[in-house]
Amino acid sequence: MWEAQFGDFANGAQVIIDQFISSGESKWLRMSGLTLLLPHGYEGQGPEHSSARLERFLQLCAEDNLQIVNCTTPANYFHVLRRQMHRSFRKPVIIFTPKSLLRNKNAVSKISDFTSGSWFHRVLPDPKKSLQKDKVKRVVLCSGKVFYDLVKMREEEKLFNVRLIRVEQLYPFPEDAVVRELKNFSTAKIISQNNTSFVHSLILLSGVQDQISFNSPVVYKNNLVGYISDLGNIDIGIISGSGLHGLSNILSDITKINYSDISLLPQVSVAGHKDYFEIGDLNGLRVMIANGRFHYYEGLEYNKVSVLVDIFHQLQCQNIIITNSSGCLNTDWDKGDIMIVDSHIDMTFRTSSEPGEKISGNEFYNQKLIDLAKQEMKKMDIPDRVGTYGWVLGPTYETVAEIDFMKSLDIMAVGMSTVPEIIKANELNIPLLTLSCLTNYAAGTDNHILSHGEVVDSATEYKEKLIKLIQGILNHL
Repeated sequence: MWEAQFGDFANGAQVIIDQFISSGESKWLRMSGLTLLLPHGYEGQGPEHSSARLERFLQLCAEDNLQIVNCTTPANYFHVLRRQMHRSFRKPVIIFTPKSLLRNKNAVSKISDFTSGSWFHRVLPDPKKSLQKDKVKRVVLCSGKVFYDLVKMREEEKLFNVRLIRVEQLYPFPEDAVVRELKNFSTAKIISQNNTSFVHSLILLSGVQDQISFNSPVVYKNNLVGYISDLGNIDIGIISGSGLHGLSNILSDITKINYSDISLLPQVSVAGHKDYFEIGDLNGLRVMIANGRFHYYEGLEYNKVSVLVDIFHQLQCQNIIITNSSGCLNTDWDKGDIMIVDSHIDMTFRTSSEPGEKISGNEFYNQKLIDLAKQEMKKMDIPDRVGTYGWVLGPTYETVAEIDFMKSLDIMAVGMSTVPEIIKANELNIPLLTLSCLTNYAAGTDNHILSHGEVVDSATEYKEKLIKLIQGILNHL
């Protein structure tokens, strides 16, 4: 057992934690049963001196390499130590131990909670048994000492329709236990506290929500979905591609949220992509615009590339419009034309030496939205280009030979994004419209060298037409 005691001790030992404790089993097949005790929360001795920062350790978690625990009772602390000794395998356990709980008169356990027939609880139910399940309007997921703060506030404010559930083990995430606790509250609003720790479980909680069939969204307090919860659910989600930001000019009452406000959301690293959400109103619709997206070539796991669609889904989004800047393979079309994507081919060769099958159909490309786009294009007197989009890995541009091969597959536009988002929207059954702004001709179709700067500059030049088109589409939804 290592009682690191203060967060700044962990700072000095970060190399050991990163290189040995979190990854020793994967690197050298050496298991470790180390128990690391660290404080959590501002306890009066300075920010670094006090807090070990949950998110720092959650970022190290993968493939069940660590156990991250934040106990609220002496009995659960006792049992997690006991479990650590008696398990048939060894995994490091990081226990966050707010020192103020040593002095909190409510942080107590019965003797029977330590003795025969008791064990470590990954999730603890609300101890207030008098709460009637059918009267509960809000369920708060929390962890650690904030539970006692919430209990105090509930009593002071007489909020007897609120149920508090403690997630004592943050990793591996106790999905089965959370489902069991939440199944009785399918009509309640689900809120998570503790800021960064539960945002880490965003995708995991999406799976929990699917199992329980909530009628209300999971809400991440103090982060993106928490902000939006106060503003209401959204009707339309829009993802803005390279150089295409500025769509919010058609909205009113705009709220801006930076991606950096959402802990553990990937950082945008591509020039021309912004990194913030804008939420506003248009003719009675609540619209959320993601200015900047994530690409597989940025080194992300595949499921993280489409996280913006996951967030739209959490907010009960009814329709999604995806935009991108693409290279045009058809020289009969003009730069600046807008192509409605009605099919796609995966040309990344990530999992096979052959190109992917051509994917089309209403379940991927909503025909109602496509028809609306065509109608608006006709009103605007612009050609209604429709075609297949080819997804390539990037970040380098395609060779002439690759473009010739894509032409043989009838691909009309090529780009380095979008398809993971399309697939995710299909999985979540959200109607989708995809619009490609054809900012340049692909390699070999003319005699100049491609650059990302050209793409961004062209997108900026042509985006007003795209904005007007999207506004027309939204006016009919």
